[in-house]
Amino acid sequence: MKDMGKKSKPAAAKPVTALDGKRFQSVGIVMNVLRLSLEDLQAAMLQLDSSVLTAEHVRSLWEVRPQAEEIAAIKALSKSSGSAAPLDKPDKFLLSLNEITSFSERLQCMLLKGCFAEALSDVSRRATDMLLALDFLRNGKSVQRLLGLVLAFGNCMNSTNNARGNA
Repeated sequence: MKDMGKKSKPAAAKPVTALDGKRFQSVGIVMNVLRLSLEDLQAAMLQLDSSVLTAEHVRSLWEVRPQAEEIAAIKALSKSSGSAAPLDKPDKFLLSLNEITSFSERLQCMLLKGCFAEALSDVSRRATDMLLALDFLRNGKSVQRLLGLVLAFGNCMNSTNNARGNA
């Protein structure tokens, strides 16, 4: 016996995806790790704001950046399914990342920005060490004494061995 008082809701269309299972999962993980709204993410990317996007976030976004083939497949799926079946969240996420002007280039800039200070510090430390070593070799009294002893030893060896000549 049917309950006439309750109206049955039509079943919501199941979201569709153009991504394979592994890619779908990795994009979903990055979405959960970011914990940012799409608007906040887009604003941070457009401003290259490293206070919102940490170096780890930028590396994660680089790993899941949208590829041209994926975007074409998602757009084709969206057109073919129309409003009957909405796109799943990872597909929407990739589409919105694709809408950010020069997204990949912006990610590269943010990666470089994050690595630059560390690389500069490393190069600076190595250059300082090299300058200290050169200064020690040029002005160090112990090095001068050592080279003086080597010179004296060589002169002594040359002067005692007349059969070989004087070098």
